[in-house]
Amino acid sequence: MFFRVLFVFFVLILVNLMAVYQDVKVNNEIVSVGTDLCSNRYDLLRPIFDEYQKPFKVLDVGAAQGFFSFSIAQDYPQSLCIMVDENTSYYGNHGDFLYDLCKLNNHLDNVIYLRKALSFCDLMQLNKEEHFDFVLAFLVVHLMSPSFKEQTQIIDELLKLGDNLIIEVASDIGVVLSSYVEFLSTKIECRYLGEVVRHRNSGCPRLSEGFINCPCRGKIFLFKSKIDKDSKEKEPFRGIKKETYEALNGIHPEDFSFINGQQTTNKE
Repeated sequence: MFFRVLFVFFVLILVNLMAVYQDVKVNNEIVSVGTDLCSNRYDLLRPIFDEYQKPFKVLDVGAAQGFFSFSIAQDYPQSLCIMVDENTSYYGNHGDFLYDLCKLNNHLDNVIYLRKALSFCDLMQLNKEEHFDFVLAFLVVHLMSPSFKEQTQIIDELLKLGDNLIIEVASDIGVVLSSYVEFLSTKIECRYLGEVVRHRNSGCPRLSEGFINCPCRGKIFLFKSKIDKDSKEKEPFRGIKKETYEALNGIHPEDFSFINGQQTTNKE
């Protein structure tokens, strides 16, 4: 118990010494605010999950500090959230820190963490093995490849990977991709969820340009799957395949097992 308290204390000090992208949640409490606003985005998601009449499985691509997955796992205990992220040149400590946050939130037994920066090839393989009710991709696709052509291919794979793809694009980054997503929303089944202010003023990089409040905006879209739901055999709700967990460097829970379609963990 003493060492757990010491670990929590150390992580909280670390959080307050560094800039974090998302709000940091521990035991369903925000212990440090990020540079980006999160609650306004989550408020757009909750009515979607509330409408869902059965347990659901979420793939959180580029999970960062896990705000959305930890929130969903807490508010919808019959859900299962699979977070995917890794240290990258753009976000140097996301992978390490997210693992620490998994340990601090180990009261949630419906969270899986795959420590991997997903590529287009990873998504193609994942599409052969898994299927999800929701795929979250908030401001991440433009970071997965510098090639616009491959970015559009990534979106195509994400559309096949889940019954619902919830994607955010921005007005000031990846603008070509943003235009493509807006165009796509007019061509296939899509629901526009709304526009959000991206940053807190304290974390906005553009206030130095003379703006009084953050001018950066994100647009969030809900796309329906591009595949016939009956044409793809669904995995059982609980869990993912052990092969997927291992291939994508699953590290939480450490005692992951896949038995007859059920994720099981053994907590101390």
